[in-house]
Amino acid sequence: MRYPLEAAGRAPRRPSAVSQVLRRIEVDLDGPAERWVLPASPGQAGLSLRIAESEALRRRALELAHRVYRACGYTSDEEAKATESYPGETLTFLVQDEYHRDIATASLAFDGLAGLPCDEIFGAEVRALRSQSRRMAEVTRLALDRSLDRDKSLLVRLFAFLFLAAHRIEGCDDFLIEVNPRHAGFYRRFLRFETCGPERPCPRVNNAPAVLLRLDLHASSRFLDAARRQDAPELTRTLYAAGFGSEEETRALEYLRAAKARREINAVGEGRR
Repeated sequence: MRYPLEAAGRAPRRPSAVSQVLRRIEVDLDGPAERWVLPASPGQAGLSLRIAESEALRRRALELAHRVYRACGYTSDEEAKATESYPGETLTFLVQDEYHRDIATASLAFDGLAGLPCDEIFGAEVRALRSQSRRMAEVTRLALDRSLDRDKSLLVRLFAFLFLAAHRIEGCDDFLIEVNPRHAGFYRRFLRFETCGPERPCPRVNNAPAVLLRLDLHASSRFLDAARRQDAPELTRTLYAAGFGSEEETRALEYLRAAKARREINAVGEGRR
């Protein structure tokens, strides 16, 4: 796995004893429930996923997303400043490597009074879903460092956490996601998303084309159960077949519930100030 922050052709330097001790102190202070260690792929260094509960971590996740989007020509520095914050309720995941470098992020925006980011260009389609009293979460700011362009396991784990947080923790009925049309086939084939809105230019990504996809999370839950039972051959070549096992899902839910409890406590504390 290449690290863009390292000189080309040079392996990352081995951390010193001091840095190892400092890292252990940080982990101890964070508390074991605030970081989830991801299974490593062959040849891959250890990765950890955490929920960006602090403003500092949310800022780091946002900067990573803008850095990746800017490299792809989807945004400029000026546009990045204009989209620094989203007024609705969001949950942001940040993945870091063993050197605490930020390498992947994704956020869930939950529908509410502020609406969803996709309302901007797919308002009619989203209103139609609201009219059915469906609770929705939009996957936004999905970004992976280019060093991960061949790492499938990370994307699988990241989507598993997004699914559990939206469906099992927050009780959402649907995932929505705006994607470039050339990526839509992947989501339809490997995650069973359906097209919900036609191709339109999206001002948030420099007017690049976007389509709106929708995933019924209740159906997704059934797909996952069927894949675990191995009685659905049509799901063999989907990401459901590579998702969490039952035991790992139980632990992931405990992690997410603990994180939600911390957020609720923090929200109460902020309300008292």
